[in-house]
Amino acid sequence: MIFSWDAVTAISTAVTAVVIAATVVVGYRQIRLTGDQLQHLRRSTQLDGTMKLFAELSTPEFRAARLFVENELAARMQDPRFREEALLPYVGLDEGEHKEILIALTFEKIGTYARHGLLDTVLIADYCGPLIRAMWEELERCGYFAVRRGTNPYAFENFEFLYDAAMNWFDNDDPPFRTNRRKAVDAGGDPV
Repeated sequence: MIFSWDAVTAISTAVTAVVIAATVVVGYRQIRLTGDQLQHLRRSTQLDGTMKLFAELSTPEFRAARLFVENELAARMQDPRFREEALLPYVGLDEGEHKEILIALTFEKIGTYARHGLLDTVLIADYCGPLIRAMWEELERCGYFAVRRGTNPYAFENFEFLYDAAMNWFDNDDPPFRTNRRKAVDAGGDPV
């Protein structure tokens, strides 16, 4: 049996096309798998960072600073010396005297990470949204931000981003995040 060169060329072209198609299919599958692996790695990294930040929010120092902001800061901001010190760079301040620094800088750091996509804002809002809200509003109410922004108008911009994200989450809390009990209460019914 004699093959013509045209037949051999046609067969080799068909085989080449099948090999290329198989390579494309395998390559596409490999790209999807790599994308899935990268997404998993990103979520794992976010979880690790989030867990470390949540641990930081549970330290005795942070709790003491939170109580200071809630119970003492407004009165302390009336003291001209304390208020003047609040304008100083943080490096020169006594953190035992100015516990509000820990609150402001911790939430500024968390806000920076969240703003740049390194932490999930929905997760943060779900876990500590009420705390973010309470600390921001108390610092704002007692004039702390006005004092700090008097020398730097961009002070605590990332803390503000975090506050806005938490408030947005509260305002737009969709049913997937609500429990059946909460849905019933919100609808005016009895808890399930």
